[in-house]
This record gives sequence, C-alpha cells and structure tokens, in this order.
Amino acid sequence: MHVAAVKFSDVADQRIFAQAKPYNWNEVLGILRELRPEQNFPAGIPDLGNDLTKVDNAGAEALLIRMGRPGFIGLRETLEQSLTSFLY
Repeated sequence: MHVAAVKFSDVADQRIFAQAKPYNWNEVLGILRELRPEQNFPAGIPDLGNDLTKVDNAGAEALLIRMGRPGFIGLRETLEQSLTSFLY
C-alpha cells in the first residue's frame, strides 16, 4: 500500500484500509504456534472477542492488483512470509 501511494498520483490524500478480513491477536498467536511450535508464545487473551469492524477495502484490493498482485493474501501466509523474511 505504501508503494502504491507513492507510485500512483491518484492515490494521494486517500485513506486506504489494507485489511482483508477482521482478526484478533488470539488468532495471530494460534497461527504463530502452528508455524513455530518450538517457540514459546504467550497464552491467548481470555474472552478477547472478535473485531466486527467492517471496512471498505475494495480500493486497497484494486491497488494490489494494479501493483501486479492477485489481491490480498491470508493472515497465515502473511505471518509465514514475515517470519521467513526475518530468517526466523
């Protein structure tokens, strides 16, 4: 999204929501535990609930496509790629 904001002049002064779907930190921790079972991650937060915020992310997805991406990727793949990029 940051690269698209610099690359495309028609994106100036826009608020772009780069979120494919709602998630919470317990979901993130669960995925991290699966991806790196040898690591010790904190326990989940009891009764955390889910973020039910709905945002219009069509503009963000369109920007991803303009940048040559197929659109959003899932949370698991995002976390996996992030961990791999840090050589973790």
